[in-house]
Formats: sequence, structure tokens, C-alpha cells
Amino acid sequence: MAGFALFNVAIGIGHFLVLFNAGAYLAMFPYVGGDLGIPLSHVTWTQTDYFVGMALALPFAGRLARRVGDAHLLTGAFLAVAVTSLVCVVSRDQSIFLVARVLQGFAGGLTIPVSQNLLIKHYAEDRRSVAVALWGIASFTPFTLAPVTGGWIAETLGWHWWFILGTAIAFLIALTLGITLHGRSSRAERTSLDLVGFVLLAVFMGCLQTLLNRGHDDDWMASHLLWVLGITSLLSFVAFVIWELGEQDPLLELRLFARRTFAVGALGLFLGFLVFQGLFSLFLVRMQTAFGYSAFLAGTLFLPMLLAKPLSLVVHKLLRRFQARELAAINFLGFAASCAWVASYDRLASYDTLFWPQLLAGLFLGAFFAPLTVLLFSGLPPEQQTRAVELGNILRVFGGSLGITLIATFWLRRSVAHQHELVQQLTAYNPVTDAALSALHSRGVVDGAWAVLAKHVERHAAMVSFNEMFWLAAWIFGALGLFVWLAGAAPPPGGDPVREEALEELAEQP
Repeated sequence: MAGFALFNVAIGIGHFLVLFNAGAYLAMFPYVGGDLGIPLSHVTWTQTDYFVGMALALPFAGRLARRVGDAHLLTGAFLAVAVTSLVCVVSRDQSIFLVARVLQGFAGGLTIPVSQNLLIKHYAEDRRSVAVALWGIASFTPFTLAPVTGGWIAETLGWHWWFILGTAIAFLIALTLGITLHGRSSRAERTSLDLVGFVLLAVFMGCLQTLLNRGHDDDWMASHLLWVLGITSLLSFVAFVIWELGEQDPLLELRLFARRTFAVGALGLFLGFLVFQGLFSLFLVRMQTAFGYSAFLAGTLFLPMLLAKPLSLVVHKLLRRFQARELAAINFLGFAASCAWVASYDRLASYDTLFWPQLLAGLFLGAFFAPLTVLLFSGLPPEQQTRAVELGNILRVFGGSLGITLIATFWLRRSVAHQHELVQQLTAYNPVTDAALSALHSRGVVDGAWAVLAKHVERHAAMVSFNEMFWLAAWIFGALGLFVWLAGAAPPPGGDPVREEALEELAEQP
């Protein structure tokens, strides 16, 4: 009994650790960049590529678990998380740090489906719904507790301590699992790994993400390297699709896109999470660098999203009575309203003012995943439902990775454009400028008055661009609210409730 309890604790803490890595690190961006001496845009690579590694691992984990045994894979994956965290602690080289983050994301991604499967197997059949519910508690931590935790650690202990703690915790989890699961691993099977498909997918995703990461800094298509990355990404994507469609046991079941309900659900997850994750990153990072918030204070803005998990449990029940597309449409329109609310401020809003739109977003975050996941596997036989969720998951996580880069790039380009327009109006002949200078002079600011005005212009340009990103998101979410109606009427979940709940919980893991 003690071993069973220890196993549960290890799985739970390990799951929290992996998901915290997806959110806590975002709050540390300015600190990491300053300490490593790299631009903030380069720090972003270490998060986007972490998500790429995680996305690649999700559909590969089940096959690898059957090949080497689920207990062996889970123990090894947490050991890899410990080692890569240690590399992040000691590394002072950007390239080594980046590689460590990619491998950390891949190892963390392996643990997500394998830990859920192992947990369910170790519970009696009549208690498995409890196991699934307990495992899913951590699902929203990257958007709620992780940012404030990461901000507090970065400010009080230093960002290195996040990886120091991660090293120790992951190593202890690997040791605990190795002891408690000794002799319990499932028998290894001779199963296909589809390594060709995996390599082609990794090349496509890696090249595309690198192209987007470096695009702004390298002036996009003016760079020969970016041309090579773009062509390689395109060719590898075409080769991947051809290979997967001809493979008997493909890594990803692309034929599912022939089903309208799946296609709508998958694209909704991809685009919705792309925008949401991009705004989440923009909000958390730029509130620090552009508007002067501390990392901890910026993180606390997301605490209202704690309401997401209780609401998600309600949505799971509502799906038995209402159409998935109806709930998905309401959810997207709710996100659109939240984004429009944030974008409506014509000046830098106070903390109290920003709190309420985040509370609204938290409510609709709880309703985001479940309806779209039901669209993914609606009408499919059980053996195909898992493949549908695997494909939906990789699209969702990769969409989040692309969103971080795309939203940040759009924000930066619009901010520079607005700043250029506003600076042209800073002349001694402009009555507004003259009044601002007179006010500064009256306060004793004489020699540095123009510099102060320039700083205000930069901040205002950042705010205008910030609003534009949220207006853009509001329109996208509104369009998605209409788009999901194309899915048609999907039958409510009616198979094994524990299995379907496990699939829905798996789809909620960032």
C-alpha cells in the first residue's frame, strides 16, 4: 500500500513538473536573456523549441512505450528531464542551452501519455475514473500557478533555481518510479516506430519553427539561410504527407482529415491554441519589458484562470446533453469578448482593471478543450479515437509554439511602425509636444526632456500594438466561433466513459 501511494505521489509531482515547465519559464524570459547576454527574441527560441520537442514526443510515446516497456520509458524520460535541467543550470552557451530545452521538451512530452496510461493500469477498474480525474488536476497549471511561481523564483532566488529544483525533483521521481515499478513494466512488443515519418516530421517542424524564430532578426527572405529553411520545410512536409498516406502503420493518421468533424475540431484546436498561447506569452513577457510589471506581479494576473479546471468538469457533463459545436462556438465567442475587453483600453490599464478580463478568459479556458476534443473522436471506433487525439495534440502543441513566435513578431513590427509615426510628431512646432516639454521643464526636467518624451512615445507605441494584437485575436476567435458550425451535428460521447474522459484529459495537457 505504501508503494502504491508513493507511486501516485511520484506520478502527480512529475506531471506537475512537466506542465510547470511549459508556463513557469515564460515569466523568466527577461532574466534568462540578461544573464546569458542574448536578446529577448533568442530567449523565445528556448521556449518555442521546447514545445516543438514536446509535440514530437506526444504521438511517438505510445509506440516507444510498447517497444521498451512503459515503466522503463517513464523512468528514463524523467531521468532525461533531470539531466537536461542540469545542463540548463550549468550552460552559459546559447546553443547548448537551446538543445537542452528541446530535449527537455521531448522527454517531458513522453511522460504525459505514458504516465496517464500507467496510472490507469494501476487502479482497479471501478476506481479508474478517480485516477483520471486526479491526473487531470494539473492540466491548467501552465496558465494559472506556473507563471506566478516562475516569476517569484526568478525575482527572489534567480531563474537558475527553477532548473536546480527541476533537476532534483526529476531525479527523485525517476528513482521512485524505478523502485516502485520494478518488475511491473509491460512486456516489450515488436511494434513499428515509423522512424522515417518521425524524422520527416521533425525536419518539417524544426525548420519551420527556426524560420519563424529567426525571421525578424535576419530580415526574412533577404537571408539565404531562411530560404534554405523554408524550402527544406516545404519539401519535408510534402514527403511526410506522401509517406504517411502510404504507410500501413503511420505515425499520424492523416486520413482522419477526410472526416469533417475531425478536420473542424483539429483546425479549431490548432488555430485557437496558436492565438491563445501567443497572447499568453505576449501578456506575460511584455508586461515586464514594455510596461514595467515585475515577473511575480505579471504572473498573478493569470491566477483568475484557476476557475478553468472546475468549469472544465462542468463542461464534460454538459457534453452529454448539448452539441459539441454549440459549446465550442460559445467558448470562442467568449474568448473574443475577453480579447476585445483588453483591447478597449486606450492607455496602460491598472492591475485591477486587467484582472477582470483575465477572469473572463479563465472561465472560457475551462470550456476550450473538451468540446473540440469530442469533435476529434466523434463517431470513431475506440482504436481510432486514440489516433485522433494524438494528431489533435501535436497540432495543438505545435500551434502554441508557432503562436508564441508569430504574435511576438506581429507585435514588434507594429510597435516599431507606431513608434516611427509618433516620433515624426515630436517637433518643437507641435503644440502637444510643446505643452509636454513645458510640463517637464516645470518639474525640473530640462536636459533630458526630449529623452523622457521619446520613452513615453516608445511605451505608447507598445501599448497601441498590444491593443492591435488583442483586436486581431478577437476577430480570429469570433471567426472560429462561426467556423465550428461546419462540423455538423456530432453524436455525444457514448462509449466507455472512463476511456473517453482519459482522452479528453489527455487533450487538455499543454
